[in-house]
Amino acid sequence: MILKILLLSLFCLNLNTADDPKFHTRIIGGHACGGDKRKYAIALTSFFGMPICSASLISPFWILTAAHCEMSCTCYYASPAYIRDKYIDTDGWLPWSCPVVAVDQIYGHPDYQYSNIINDIALMRLSKPIYNNSEVDYLPLPILHQEHLTDICEKGTAVGFGIAKKRSHLQAMHVQCMDIGILPTRQCLTKLPGNLLAKADSKICIDSTRSQDICYGDSGGPLICNDMQIGIASYIGEKQCASGKPAVFTRVDRYLDFITYTLNQGSRVYCFKFLFLLSILNYIIYLLIII
Repeated sequence: MILKILLLSLFCLNLNTADDPKFHTRIIGGHACGGDKRKYAIALTSFFGMPICSASLISPFWILTAAHCEMSCTCYYASPAYIRDKYIDTDGWLPWSCPVVAVDQIYGHPDYQYSNIINDIALMRLSKPIYNNSEVDYLPLPILHQEHLTDICEKGTAVGFGIAKKRSHLQAMHVQCMDIGILPTRQCLTKLPGNLLAKADSKICIDSTRSQDICYGDSGGPLICNDMQIGIASYIGEKQCASGKPAVFTRVDRYLDFITYTLNQGSRVYCFKFLFLLSILNYIIYLLIII
């Protein structure tokens, strides 16, 4: 069993380095997060504690991230920012005793498309709850579609656990934040490959520069405006981070139906799974008694 866990963990680490580089993002030119924004941040890690993607905590059992993160690993563990602050060592690893939470179920959008980077959103259900306290909180989501998002949010804050310096392969020890402008989507996407024009109204562009951008490790991390999550880190402008091309986030308010449906269905699947396992356990106990 231990060997199986080790092999799965190594497999996840290999996937992280082998996948298309445009799908693993980090924050460059940001700063250490403070205040409430730090409380929402979740690092999605391998068994050994190295961040593969980022996410946001939206309820005790649920985290929100990007669908392409589902392609990177099948054995995720979730650790809030304060856990990493408390336990991380000087090499960026978490010790065996660190209280991380395993991801139990992954629900990627059924119509996610790699080629057009559309519907890049996923929900993950945790094996046990992470309750809010002085160090952890749940990030509010929009409750309505916003037709003119850039009128409401001219700037946002990107949050993630990736590498913090350009041309570096060392990931940040602690969660990073970056305050950055939000561009009109149509104007932004004309500067990017034509395939990204598909479902343009479901995407948000940030005003990335050569000194501020997202890149390796921040995929799935939230874009926050007015204390609410409006985006999920999805795509960088070039394979080279901080290229000066705009980065793209999945627009959360366009997926409220998917989120609501998944939260309801996911809870039912989890309960059914629990009851099924419980029935098997009861049957085994029954057999042991009669034998």
